[in-house]
Amino acid sequence: MQYDPDATTLQLIRNGMTDAYAQIVQRYAARALSLASRFVRDQQAAEDVVQDAFVRAYTALPSFHGDALFSTWFYRIVYNTAMNAVQRQRRQPELTEIDEDSLAVWTDTDMFAQLEAAELDGLIREAMDAIPPLYAVVLDLFYVQDRRYDEIVAITGMPLGTVKTRLNRGRALLRSELLQRCPELFSERTS
Repeated sequence: MQYDPDATTLQLIRNGMTDAYAQIVQRYAARALSLASRFVRDQQAAEDVVQDAFVRAYTALPSFHGDALFSTWFYRIVYNTAMNAVQRQRRQPELTEIDEDSLAVWTDTDMFAQLEAAELDGLIREAMDAIPPLYAVVLDLFYVQDRRYDEIVAITGMPLGTVKTRLNRGRALLRSELLQRCPELFSERTS
C-alpha cells in the first residue's frame, strides 16, 4: 500500500477537528473543478458539482478505509457527481466517430515553441472544451491531474482498455481541434 499524503489530515478530521477539512478543500478544489468542467461546461454548474462532491466526501469519510489514496477516492466522487449532474440535465455526452488513421499518437512538441505559455494554455483549454466530455475527462485526468491508468480506472470505473482507447481518441480529437484553431502549428510538420 502506498503512503497517502492526506492520512494525517484525515486522522485529524476523524478525531473531531473538522476545521482540518478546509485543508482538503484547499488542496483539491482547483483540480476537482478542472475535472467537473470537462463534464459540465457551465462554470457555475461545475462549481456546484465540486461543492456537492466535497459535501458528499465529508459525509462519506467514515466509509473511507484507505484502500486507495484519498485523492483517487475523492476524484471518483467528483466523477460520479458530475455524471449525475449531466444525467439530470438530460444532456447525454455524445461519442464522436473518428477515422482510425487519426489515432496515431501525436508527439511533436517542437511546434509549440513559437507560442507563449499563456497563449498555449488558453488554446488548449478552448480545444479541450470543444471535444466530447467522455474524452476530455480522461485527458484531464491523465495530463492535468497526472493520474496513472490504474487510478483513472478506479476513478471512472471504466475498463483499462476503454481508458486507453478514450485517451488515444481524445488526443486525436484534441489535435484536430488545435489544427482548426491554429493551423500554422502543423504547417511545418506536413511540409
